[in-house]
Amino acid sequence: AVKQDGLALQFGDEELQGDRALVLNAVRQNGAALTFASSPLRSDPEVVLEAIQRNGLALKCAPVELLADRSFVLNALQRNGLALEFVADRAGERCADREFVLEAVRSDGWALNHASRELRSDRDISLEAVRQNGLALQFVAELLRSDRELAFEAVGQHGFALQYVADELRSDRDLVLEAVRQNGLALQHGLEH
Repeated sequence: AVKQDGLALQFGDEELQGDRALVLNAVRQNGAALTFASSPLRSDPEVVLEAIQRNGLALKCAPVELLADRSFVLNALQRNGLALEFVADRAGERCADREFVLEAVRSDGWALNHASRELRSDRDISLEAVRQNGLALQFVAELLRSDRELAFEAVGQHGFALQYVADELRSDRDLVLEAVRQNGLALQHGLEH
């Protein structure tokens, strides 16, 4: 049943929820199934990484000991950059670890949303984020949104990123043409001269 719906694990008894092969099948189908695994399996790095690959929210179930292991966290972020949301400190702060954020945005540019303000101002990180997902430009520091190279990368990946480009660049003919080449509807976000 868990191969069809990983969440069916919740209806299993303790023995089934502690069966490593069964739990691996469940989390491969739906990462959220990790919630229903036995405590020892929620601490098993392989099981947790499999769950994270399907659902970054699964990192929320990982024990503190795993989150304290940098190599585990980097591996998790390679599999699912959105897991960055749960790497930030437990007080709800955005992640300020440059290596973690860089790995996360390479996997999913949207992860920039969970980076600290300082790292959103980092040109290299912002460039990686928009190369992976042009719409991540909305999370980039305001000052960098007027960076022409960054803007071209963003609209080349997703034409609608034009709406997040600084106003002074939204009337740049070449930039607007690049956005329209990617998606014709992006023209609505260009500014008239």
